[in-house]
Amino acid sequence: MTRRLSSEALNQLIPLLGSLARLVARGSRVSEAQLRTLLLGVDLESDPAALEELKRWSQLLTALREQPSEDNRHATVEALILRGLPEAPVLLAVDTVVRNEGSPPPPKRLRASVERLDLGVLSPDQGATAEFEVQGGPGQVVVDSDQVWVTPQQFGAGVTRIRVEVKPLASGGALRTTLKLLTASETLEVPVVAQWIPPTVSIPPGALVVAPDGSGDFHSLEEAVQKVRSGATIYLKAGIHRLKHPLVIDKPLTLIGEGMETTRIVCDGEGCVVEFSGDGLFSARDLAFVHEGTKWGDAVRANKGEVQFYRCLFTGGVWDEANQRGGSGLWLYGTARGDVRECVALRNAGMGIRVSGKAQPALEGNTCRENKQNGIGYFGNASGTARSNLCTANEFHGIGVSDQAQPALEGNTCQENKEAGIAYFGRAAGTARQNTCVGNEKHGISVGEQAQPTLEGNTCRENKRSGIAYFGSASGTARNNLCTANKFYGIGIYEQAQPTLEGNTCQENKEAGIAYFGSAAGTARQNTCVGNKKHGISVDEQAQPTLEGNTCQENKEAGIAYFGRAAGTARQNTCVGNEYDGIYVDEQAQPTLEGNTCQENKEAGIAYFGSAAGTARQNTCVGNEYHGIYVDEQAQPILEGNTCRENKQSGIAYFGSASGTARNNLCTANKFRGIGVNEQAQPTLEGNTCRENEWSGIAYFGSASGTARNNLCTANGLHGIVVHEQAQPTLEGNICRENKGDGIAYFGSASGTARNNLCTANGLHGIEVNEQAQPTLEGNICRENEWSGIAYFGNAGGVARSNECTGNGDDGIYVASTACPTLRDNHYRGNKGREVNDRRL
Repeated sequence: MTRRLSSEALNQLIPLLGSLARLVARGSRVSEAQLRTLLLGVDLESDPAALEELKRWSQLLTALREQPSEDNRHATVEALILRGLPEAPVLLAVDTVVRNEGSPPPPKRLRASVERLDLGVLSPDQGATAEFEVQGGPGQVVVDSDQVWVTPQQFGAGVTRIRVEVKPLASGGALRTTLKLLTASETLEVPVVAQWIPPTVSIPPGALVVAPDGSGDFHSLEEAVQKVRSGATIYLKAGIHRLKHPLVIDKPLTLIGEGMETTRIVCDGEGCVVEFSGDGLFSARDLAFVHEGTKWGDAVRANKGEVQFYRCLFTGGVWDEANQRGGSGLWLYGTARGDVRECVALRNAGMGIRVSGKAQPALEGNTCRENKQNGIGYFGNASGTARSNLCTANEFHGIGVSDQAQPALEGNTCQENKEAGIAYFGRAAGTARQNTCVGNEKHGISVGEQAQPTLEGNTCRENKRSGIAYFGSASGTARNNLCTANKFYGIGIYEQAQPTLEGNTCQENKEAGIAYFGSAAGTARQNTCVGNKKHGISVDEQAQPTLEGNTCQENKEAGIAYFGRAAGTARQNTCVGNEYDGIYVDEQAQPTLEGNTCQENKEAGIAYFGSAAGTARQNTCVGNEYHGIYVDEQAQPILEGNTCRENKQSGIAYFGSASGTARNNLCTANKFRGIGVNEQAQPTLEGNTCRENEWSGIAYFGSASGTARNNLCTANGLHGIVVHEQAQPTLEGNICRENKGDGIAYFGSASGTARNNLCTANGLHGIEVNEQAQPTLEGNICRENEWSGIAYFGNAGGVARSNECTGNGDDGIYVASTACPTLRDNHYRGNKGREVNDRRL
């Protein structure tokens, strides 16, 4: 029995899942030898537990290919996830197997356990709940009505139970809306219907009545408040109750109106309409608090005790810009606590609802719209909960959280605000969970300064800038959010921000899925960036994040892109099917790229430009339309231990004046060359294995130079190493064997030095020098080649010194009559033709 696979080894193994899926999809059984070859690419070939794990994956995927039913598909996904694999690469692997089966497209995956939710006839104050099951994700639930709250708002591939809560329509009437279940490829609608009985107006027992015309138990509201005892209930008849001065309430009271549309408390005085500053409970329901005129003030404010506001309207707050005061519909500060439910804060010159000091209310089901500042604003050390509120068309943010505030924001809808849907500043914290931020003029959620909230399961879509944006020194965690169809980025990280981004889906944004700027850092782990108009993940300026285990797929430009002086680490990411490169590194960027899988991209797997540097280590670049790794301009990366195979051009290719080092890479089965060095490039190539490429193992063109040392070039379709045009590399200690053409070949006006190389068992010559080439050949061993050990043709020249040519199928050294090399101190033995066949003599 093999040992259990460690989490570190499992993370190394994850990039092989896509490769294994493509092997299975071809229709033949995957052999143990093939599995061991895959393990070689991630340095786990000697780990028996890794081999056993890969066998299990192979068995699951093979069984799915043989019976690609929808049930088997779901079972395979669940089984692979239970093995510890992330959902995104699992879904990609399963789709690869099923898509290549050649069978008709699979039936629709998205299913709900109900066709509609009919909640029946309800009493005026009665809410309703219902539950149903959905499967076929990952996806999200979009709700069109602010009367409906859904949890969770995201669902996975398996069965997810969705809870639907419907708030009452207190004035009666019907609700007809639709829940939209959205995945990347499907949409399913579930209608929701409910009916409420209109309320009957009744005066509570023991209540004291105040009417606008002075009838009732008191002439006015002011008189009633002054004379009633603590705990009394005052019932306000419909109409306008106009106050001569702001009304201060310093004892527990209950105010009940006949509806916020019909019962209005109005004042034009400075400061407020109503202020509660007592101990105990102040309750108000079915009322409108209206501040009129131009004097500064809030509609309602409370600084202590407990408050309960149900179905109230707060409007008309006037902001004093010079003194920075007033303007709120409802202001809760000091130590105020309590509930604010189903209220409306409308067209205030400041905040719709302001919470500051140490206040900690529960705000639920309120509508805050068209306020000149935030819909809801938290300041100071405020906390509490804001749940299922609608904040729309406010001039600043839908919800703003500043200073040291740390509220819990759950299931709110923040849409079409002039700045962000939700915004954090100062040292704010708290949690924002399952909110929907849509169509805001700036960001869906903005986190600035030293704020550090936890953002979980939010949907940020169609915002005019980013879905989520971090600024200043902001941090915190963004987990399992959906950021889609935003005008800029799914998630943007700026300045010195350093958040942790985990499991987010950033899709179809107009620019990158995730983008880093300034000196931003932090970690992005297991995010899915798919179908974005530019890059999956972009890192610019001096940013240096850690990118781990992300999937960047089918983006319109690169999967991951680095610019400016960006650095940081990209580790074990999967970049597949992108329109440009899998990973793109430009300008002065110098990231560390480790263990990434870059496959089937429309250009290169990894590409370097400008003066880019850094290290690419143990990456797998397979099946890309151009090169596995492409290095151009003045780029100078270190390429170490990478596997570049089955790419449509070269495994590794250098152009421009590129340099740097390529060490211990495996370049195999590429359509052109294992490594190609072009133009003025001058890299150092050390210890690479270039085998079974359709053309040459290593090839130099243009004026390329540099050094190739201790490389193994074997079984290539043409030459082991070929040097063309004006190239002049130094070739030292390389082994070129069993290639279909020459071990080493020079053409054009090539020169340079080949020293201490072993060229053996090649299909033509050990070393061929042709046309006007004139290299220096020193101390090379050319043995058992099909034709000559060394052969000169055309007008070739140069020097051949101290070489050993033995056991070749024709001459030891062949010199055509037009060639002009200098031969000095070479050694010959056992060649089947002449030891030296010099046609000039």
